[in-house]
Amino acid sequence: MEPAVKFLRAALDNGYGEVAIDYLEQLRASGRLPKELSETYDLELSRSYRVAVSEAFNAAEAEDRMGKAQAHLDKFLKEHADHPQVAQAMESWGDITLDRGLARLRQADATRDKSQQAKLLAAARADFEEARPRFVDATARYFDHYNQQKAAVAGERNPRARSAATMSRKQRNLQKALDEAEFAWLECRFKNAKIDFHVGQSYPNPKSPERATAFEAAARAFDDVFQQYRQSIVGVHAHLWHGRSVDELGNDQLALDIYDEVLAITPEARERESGLEPLFAQAQYYRLLVLRRNEGIEPFLAEADEWLEYRRAWQKFDGYQGVKLEVAKINLQRAGELTGRQKSALVQSALAALADVAKVRGEHQQEAILLRRRHTAAGAAADPAGVKTLDEAVALGEAAIENLDWSGAVVMFARALELKSSGTDEEQIAQAESRLDQARYQLAVAHYSAGKYAECLQTSQQIVHDRPEGRMAPPAASLAVSAALTLYARAADKQAAFEQLDAIAQDMIERWPNKSEADDARIALGQASLVRGEYDDAAAAFEQVNPRSARYAAAMFLAGQTNWWRYLTAKRKAGSTAELESLVPMRGKAERQLQTSLDLKRKAAEADPSLADEATDAQLLLAELKLDAGQSSEAAKLVMPLAEAIATDQPKPLANTHLRVLLAAARSHAALEQFDKVSESARLIAELGQDNATVNGVLNTMFKLLVDAWKQAEAGAIEARTANDAAARSVAEQ
Repeated sequence: MEPAVKFLRAALDNGYGEVAIDYLEQLRASGRLPKELSETYDLELSRSYRVAVSEAFNAAEAEDRMGKAQAHLDKFLKEHADHPQVAQAMESWGDITLDRGLARLRQADATRDKSQQAKLLAAARADFEEARPRFVDATARYFDHYNQQKAAVAGERNPRARSAATMSRKQRNLQKALDEAEFAWLECRFKNAKIDFHVGQSYPNPKSPERATAFEAAARAFDDVFQQYRQSIVGVHAHLWHGRSVDELGNDQLALDIYDEVLAITPEARERESGLEPLFAQAQYYRLLVLRRNEGIEPFLAEADEWLEYRRAWQKFDGYQGVKLEVAKINLQRAGELTGRQKSALVQSALAALADVAKVRGEHQQEAILLRRRHTAAGAAADPAGVKTLDEAVALGEAAIENLDWSGAVVMFARALELKSSGTDEEQIAQAESRLDQARYQLAVAHYSAGKYAECLQTSQQIVHDRPEGRMAPPAASLAVSAALTLYARAADKQAAFEQLDAIAQDMIERWPNKSEADDARIALGQASLVRGEYDDAAAAFEQVNPRSARYAAAMFLAGQTNWWRYLTAKRKAGSTAELESLVPMRGKAERQLQTSLDLKRKAAEADPSLADEATDAQLLLAELKLDAGQSSEAAKLVMPLAEAIATDQPKPLANTHLRVLLAAARSHAALEQFDKVSESARLIAELGQDNATVNGVLNTMFKLLVDAWKQAEAGAIEARTANDAAARSVAEQ
């Protein structure tokens, strides 16, 4: 494998999508793109943008990167429709939206706000439906590849080769490729079925017909796989998921039958492990939940206690811990009905079981930790010193995040890192560090939203100071710049506040010169220059923003707006025609920048219609500029859609932007001698505007446009009446 390919794979495997994008573009620009990557260049860029989605600063940038990933994937598919890596790319693309949907399902399950829960569930469904066609496409491609491999194996088959040992190397390689192709195909079939399963989970009402339809589709899909692969590991997995699907449908007897069929092949305790023990433990967990639902607590406890004792060797599996957790929860509930020693003994037994579950990392650990703390003297996590293990601190930190208690989460994750030791799992430490940074970032955002800019600045800078290489450092630094800019705008001591802003921004640009966050710093410095009235410096700062950046459209608008102000200021001071003509290049530069911003914003709005309003300012300013340049027709084309929207929407009262739109429309129509349309703009302002100086001033300007037009028309008529041309005189006198 080429060194460049190794580097690219390492970057993507470690989540560095932005690094991969820059590396690929540098390789192509320098002519050093290896042959191995030349054919798959767009596919690699698609993968890189897909990974870079998780590095995006906000939802808009994430959407932009998703769009670029899709565009490069489409280009690759168009040019290399039969390439063997396309199926894997489509599957990975589906995985992204599937994972996003599952994360939203978990968030919905954790929230107590019903309206927010409904929004999250709807968003999760949209994610699942977005993933579905990608998995369908990948499954079809994997199936084609599987059939090709079958044909290749059949073509090389040696009738006398009865085992792998008697096959040739080529035959063994072909058989291995066939097995891998079959596994990839089946795995994607599973994901297709899981889409229906998770769509069903997104409908909380058990009587919902959509829920039933989704789980029925999942059950059929899983059963199809089972019927085809009854004697294989794949078949066993499919059968368990079939059981879960009918379980969700409320078909308890069929679910029990399926779980029993899965468990029928469970090896005895003393037999050699089969590798399917985690699956068997999950099957027993789901089976016991159905048993409790149908027969009550006592039969459940009798069978669960016996099974937990018999399968003690399975304690590391989630299914085992799930059963143990359910037993503990029931015992705590029963203890509430008892008194004296009986109550104490049952509580202590349940707490001991919860302590055991809390020691095992898995899906039940956090619930066990939180439940145990609620039933002990330690109570809630008010005192971090009372937390004695890293796992406990992490669980409490996660609980704080679920409750949007960012300060509590910061305290707990910081405590988790205090409790790490030389023997602690490095991955667990890294996760705790990452969650601490995320909690601090959300706390900083909360400070900013509450107007606590100094606290926001301090919290954001702590992230950059502690882990400058961490994923949250760039967005935290960007937030620090925003807070510092606001503090500067409000400061009495402007010089000190600017020095603070400049230091933070320059450090950010130096650390991450090619990241979007560095462009945030450049824009902030430009805005600070505007506050100081230094328009030349402001324009220069905006113009330094990277054209590849998601901030480029905003930067070009600010640059165009600033150069337009510079032009207007200089125009007012110009004393001669020659001086006015010397300013035309500055106006032309502003026009090009505004046009660039408008084009980019329109393109973004095509992908996300909710961004359509962001193009309005650039469109309006560009129209005003073209009016100044005498390009009335071009100005009218820009401003008329905005004016028509006002006439349709009838906003009341009119905002300043509405007044600017209608005035620009009136000026363009007056220049084109469409005076009836000037009157229409004036009528809208009179009907929708307030009776104040600003509105009256705009109306006076429009009235002057009509008066000037009338005077010009009258002057033309007088000239015609006095002319020697009889025909012209006749027209003027009519």
